Amino acid sequence: MLACCGAAVGAVAVGWWLVAGMLVLGALGVGALASARPGLGLFGASIQTVPEGIALTIDDGPDPASTPRLLAILDAAGVRATFFFLGDRVRRHPDLVCEVVRAGHDVGLHGLTHSAFLTWASPSAGEAWLREGVGALAAAGAPAVRFFRPPFGVVSPRLFSSARAAGLAVVWVSVRTGDGVPISAARLRKRLASAVSGDIVLIHEGNATTLQELPVALAAWTARTRVGSLAELIP
Repeated sequence: MLACCGAAVGAVAVGWWLVAGMLVLGALGVGALASARPGLGLFGASIQTVPEGIALTIDDGPDPASTPRLLAILDAAGVRATFFFLGDRVRRHPDLVCEVVRAGHDVGLHGLTHSAFLTWASPSAGEAWLREGVGALAAAGAPAVRFFRPPFGVVSPRLFSSARAAGLAVVWVSVRTGDGVPISAARLRKRLASAVSGDIVLIHEGNATTLQELPVALAAWTARTRVGSLAELIP
């Protein structure tokens, strides 16, 4: 009888450990999903749409191989965009920042480097990291920076705290084209064509396919709605 009771108690204990383990794994899974999906808004609010029109945003510059070509494409279409620049690349190519600003485009911060540092850094260290990136932009001639887009789209409560402390609004997207890696022209064309009024579209520097497909997308967008930078489309 005592042996049976002991076995039952042991089974209950094992059962509770299993439940606790499943709850922990579930919480970790939710945390990982929320970190990789800023659009869920579980860790903080980000800008994901605009009131009207299509906002074109461009990450990972400045790049001497692609930034001038992007500027020419945008100029030909009569469109302004928001360039999310990296502080380390800004320091290497400050002249490109000046060209972007002179052409009337908006400049945001994509980080001091292309790193997920803010996801684990303390808010104070994260604020300093962001302010150093903003300082690099200012030294290159950029006006006051309003917007920050997290590298890799990875977020955390600490990241949002750092951005608030640095006075930056976190920006995400509603149309993520996936051109940060090699992509076929057909797939990129389809994703660009999906944009409608209210969307924030993300493209990347350094992709030849993007340079090929962007003029077609701009012509289609401007035929049916306003296209502009975040600064133009967000009051």
